[in-house]
Amino acid sequence: MKAAIVRDNSIIEIKNLEKPTLGPREILVKMQACGICGSDVEKVFGKYGQPSMRLGHEPAGVITQVGSEISDYNIGDRVFTHHHVACYSANCHECSHDNETMCEKYYKSNL
Repeated sequence: MKAAIVRDNSIIEIKNLEKPTLGPREILVKMQACGICGSDVEKVFGKYGQPSMRLGHEPAGVITQVGSEISDYNIGDRVFTHHHVACYSANCHECSHDNETMCEKYYKSNL
């Protein structure tokens, strides 16, 4: 798997990464397209984030592998991901009131 990584200020490196081992509730997506936005440009020029950050956080692709507990998605399905993920728990005040962007987990997750 390849990833564009900010190695240093204004230096982008394409790295080969190991294919992740999936958990039972995870899917693996082969990226076919990915947006590069303003925050990615700021990462490249050292104005946002830190070195070794991956670029691109609006990917779309095809599912190549599904975990054993996944039943709603299949290999070959076309999908996209959001760059942050809320917990969507009924016990979370923010998620249960349609305020997912205020969820504590939302801020801790980031592609």
